Amino acid sequence: MNNDTITINGFDLSEVIRIIEIIRPVGNERSIETNDAPLLGVNLQEVRKGAKFIKVKFAMQERDGMTLEQAKHILAGVFNTSEAVRIVISDEPDKYYMGLVTGSVDMDNVTRWFQKGEFELLIPDGVAHSTTYRLFESGVDNGGEARNYLSDTSNAKTFSINSPTNYSVQQTYNLISNSTLSSLGFVAGDTITVSFDISFSVTQLENFRVEGYSATGYLFKIGDISNKASSFSGTFTLSETNLIMNRVAIRFDNMVGNVTVSNMRLNKSRYKQPYIKAAEDNPDAIVMTLINDGNVPAFPVVTIKNNAENGYIGLVNTSGALEVGDREEADTVQAKQSELLFDYRDSKITNGLSAATKNVAVLNDTSQSLRGTVASVDWSGRKHLFLQNAGGTTGNNAGSLTWNIPADSSGATGSLNDYIWWRQVFWLGAANQYGFIKLTVSDEQGRFLYGVETFKRYNGLGCEYNFMATDGKGGFNMIKQWTFTGTHLDSQNPFNEPRGWSDLKRNDDKVTVFWWGSYNTFVIPEIKGRKSAKVHVAFGALGNKPLVARMYLDSIFYRKDFVAVTKDIPNRYPIGSNVVLNSENDTVTVDGLERIVDIVHGSTFLTIPPGRSTLEVYSSSWVRTKPTVKIEFEERYL
Repeated sequence: MNNDTITINGFDLSEVIRIIEIIRPVGNERSIETNDAPLLGVNLQEVRKGAKFIKVKFAMQERDGMTLEQAKHILAGVFNTSEAVRIVISDEPDKYYMGLVTGSVDMDNVTRWFQKGEFELLIPDGVAHSTTYRLFESGVDNGGEARNYLSDTSNAKTFSINSPTNYSVQQTYNLISNSTLSSLGFVAGDTITVSFDISFSVTQLENFRVEGYSATGYLFKIGDISNKASSFSGTFTLSETNLIMNRVAIRFDNMVGNVTVSNMRLNKSRYKQPYIKAAEDNPDAIVMTLINDGNVPAFPVVTIKNNAENGYIGLVNTSGALEVGDREEADTVQAKQSELLFDYRDSKITNGLSAATKNVAVLNDTSQSLRGTVASVDWSGRKHLFLQNAGGTTGNNAGSLTWNIPADSSGATGSLNDYIWWRQVFWLGAANQYGFIKLTVSDEQGRFLYGVETFKRYNGLGCEYNFMATDGKGGFNMIKQWTFTGTHLDSQNPFNEPRGWSDLKRNDDKVTVFWWGSYNTFVIPEIKGRKSAKVHVAFGALGNKPLVARMYLDSIFYRKDFVAVTKDIPNRYPIGSNVVLNSENDTVTVDGLERIVDIVHGSTFLTIPPGRSTLEVYSSSWVRTKPTVKIEFEERYL
């Protein structure tokens, strides 16, 4: 028996079994295809790496046979998955696998209450994943390597000597998984940092120092520290010789008394990642230096925040090139541009609450009384607006916010070309909850033009998302209705946390509505030529029925397109927009909305090779303020 544990899909197997042995092969099964060479040997055609298999031997012991059989049922339920699930093995706490149990699980009935067996884990992608993402950002200090490469450091360690001696006292810490620096991905030239907290109760101490060791002996030391500070941090630049190091020791010379060491860490030093220009033939590039300590390529998630309007993004490294947008998109050749007239995204949503006029909204109907109170709440790491008090329990009641559409740069008011983007949460806590969120637009005469509503009006989990427009007679038409289920599941609810991205785009009598990954355009003759003047949001309750538990708005902005007095165009990627190029799932999103159509033909999603590499990021040639680039990836290990 050993102390290893395995967690499958969140269930700790130690609740029902004891692990005897975990057998991992070195690497994966390799399939090699060859054909005959003309004279000697063979020609290598293809080398493929297959899945990974991990064998686990275990024992089950219970007080009687009935209890053991019940434990077998529990184990069978955990193993019964139809897709790969997260698997964590305790001797690799910094990694996880995506896998499932394959084959039969036969048991050796030693007794009715004690049995042995084994099972095999199939890892389809063949790799272990790091539990944390590596992060690199342009223009900032990336914080380097946060991982602690030392084991047995969770508890403080105290050691002492009670009589004078001329010999050193030492405390030794092994590297994680009993590895060497080389096997953990360190290379010559890397700088390591050793740090720890320390407290002294000594009557005699000459000095203390940190030393690196291998199986063959002493390699280096940091320090010769004679003071008794409460903490220590020292750095050392590695040579090829140092890469065989497998442990670190703290030595205390001529000590009498007690010393306690805690929070012992060995990290890679911090990497600076400023903006770097490429060679003279690539003046528009930002070059990112990346470190992948895995032993196979990683799949990056690249986020580009546009600090100026932009029409093109290109990524290039040794694995290929990924381009989105239009390299030829111009900035000054057209006579129109888009202007962001109000912006209450993320932390600025409370500014939107303060700026709004309360309870004067023009909605699609007057079935609700506007007498409620809208306030802000902190939830899930960000601020949201919500209905704090409906203002009554008789009939439908709501609280509303109204924002005037400001004048554009030419001083013109009103618009026939609207773009409204917002993020909302509509997530039920129980089937008997009711409520609605409405977002509408009214004209210069204070008349309803168009809008959408998210509505829960019946008992159960079913919810509605409806697009409405004026009928030109003082009422409204229900143009399109969609339904969804108000749970937490991505497959059922587009407004769960952290999703909820939505938008409306108007070009005179045409209105485009985003719904769950697709765009739907409708022609509304009744709004042609009628300028938008105000944007309204209302949160409503139905009588005295319980309110939807999470009915929030946390971001909104309004953009006016085709402003006539400038010579700019509404570029594909406006200032402040975030473009995410995700190689994990081969997707492209712009401000949370899918834009796979932006990919340039012939592009490929990139990978990050093991070790140190570079990635070049390009934008439109006319962009003067470079975007901010963030690259994240899980390291992967054969």
